[in-house]
Amino acid sequence: MPTPAAERMRRMRARRKTASGVPIFYERADWKLFLDPQTLTQKAGCEPDQIGRVVLKELVDNALDSGAAEVTLIGDGRCCTVSDNGPGLAPETMLRVFAVNRELVSSKLVRLPTRGMLGNGLRVVMGAVAAFGGTISVTTRGHTYELGTDCVTGATKVISSAPATDTAGLTVVITFPHDLSPMRISQQRTGQSASPHSARATPGARCPTGTAPRHCALYWQRHHNE
Repeated sequence: MPTPAAERMRRMRARRKTASGVPIFYERADWKLFLDPQTLTQKAGCEPDQIGRVVLKELVDNALDSGAAEVTLIGDGRCCTVSDNGPGLAPETMLRVFAVNRELVSSKLVRLPTRGMLGNGLRVVMGAVAAFGGTISVTTRGHTYELGTDCVTGATKVISSAPATDTAGLTVVITFPHDLSPMRISQQRTGQSASPHSARATPGARCPTGTAPRHCALYWQRHHNE
């Protein structure tokens, strides 16, 4: 005679209660997703062929969000330099914000589709450098720091440091072994002709299509490639 369903469930619950040991679960820290090229774009909120553009956009966004009155971007998807005239960063603060394992924080009260994944900006930048074998250096308050990511802890470490000209603001230089973005910057924010690898964004100005200033770099790459 078949065992009634209720009895089978009772026996199953009894076996579970008497089972020894703790279930094994696989866990992976969130920050590790930034170090894998296959999952980095998931955290960046973009397509795989857009990661180079997102890195440039996030650097410009971060500079404007810091309160800089002027931001200059020179380069392309393989080597770029972003400079601003903001307050700069103290060394300890720099190591904290340029880290993939820091807590997700955002200063944005409104979520816009063009903003990407809120709070992940510099995590995406550092993740891209680690995932694609690039290098990153940050110059601020009289020193240049070459940074790297500890793949075990996710913390950012200083690989080397050297004195630099003490100028206002922050300068970030990133290089990759290959071009992550085939589209190059070729126009200034006003739409006037410029050198093929330079651009400038100033809060309060408007891009050719009326795009907010913080999105100018992304607009130039999409619409002004040579």
